[in-house]
Order: sequence, then structure tokens, then C-alpha cells
Amino acid sequence: MSMASQLEQIEALRQDPTFRLEASRIAFLLELSKRDGPAPIMSVGRAAGISDRSIPSRIVDTLAKLGLVERLPATNGDLRIIRVQLTDSGREACEKWSKISRNR
Repeated sequence: MSMASQLEQIEALRQDPTFRLEASRIAFLLELSKRDGPAPIMSVGRAAGISDRSIPSRIVDTLAKLGLVERLPATNGDLRIIRVQLTDSGREACEKWSKISRNR
């Protein structure tokens, strides 16, 4: 699927009153949902097409406040690398967005 097509789908989801998140936050969540478990914040941000290095951390702040993700400490001892994972609520939201996306 092309990036333009993905962005169109994300924008369509954003218009749904159930999902009032900005497109970049939805893209981050959907990218995180493709991972098997926790992933470094910056890695997920890059894969979601977010180029500004300060944005992924702010996105995670918002998503964590909403209970959709949780931050985890790094396992390799490098305290600069923070990992993030979906919560059960985050997984449910991603499943709903994916279902809506498939039905459009």
C-alpha cells in the first residue's frame, strides 16, 4: 500500500468521532501494533514516517495519558533507549481502526 493511500486511510479514521487522534498518533499506534512486543520509541517513529526526533516522545506522552501505550525501560543497559508497547486498550483501538480501514 502506498504512503498516500495509508495517509488517506488514517485521515478517514481521524474523521470518525470515536477516534479523535491526530494522524501522526494513529500512524504511530498502527506501526507499533505491527511489532511483536516492546519496541524503541524512535524506531517506531521512523517507521511511521515521523522524521522530527522530538515528536515520537511527545506522541508517546499523549498516548500513555490516554492509556493506549506504556513506556518500558531499555533491556540492554542503555538508558537513552526507551521502549514502548501497546496496552490492552491500545490493541483494541488498533483492531477497531484496522477493521474500519478494511471496510472502507
